[in-house]
Amino acid sequence: MNITKVGGEEEQMNTKVYRVPVTAIDNQRRYSVRAIGIPCIIDEIASIHTARVIERFGLSNEKVWRGKGPVDRLIGIDHAHMHTGLTKQVDQLVARKSPLGWVFFGSSPEA
Repeated sequence: MNITKVGGEEEQMNTKVYRVPVTAIDNQRRYSVRAIGIPCIIDEIASIHTARVIERFGLSNEKVWRGKGPVDRLIGIDHAHMHTGLTKQVDQLVARKSPLGWVFFGSSPEA
């Protein structure tokens, strides 16, 4: 398969296609996602102070989980229904209530 990376660089690699179950954190609903296996998606993500982000968005009664370390799944736009939901913005941070739970985009010096 040919993979086009950010910046337009193409790389050819041997891959496998998997069917992966993904579970929402707030209602335990299960989704089946078609996934293509590649060795690395992106560098490890850093931890953030989730309590501060939750407070800034007024989500104190919501389940919010954010790990750190390597990214093991990236759900692409071919699963568009997984990228919909209520959206909130505070400064340069955006939060969206997706079918899997709250997803945070952007960065903040105090996040």
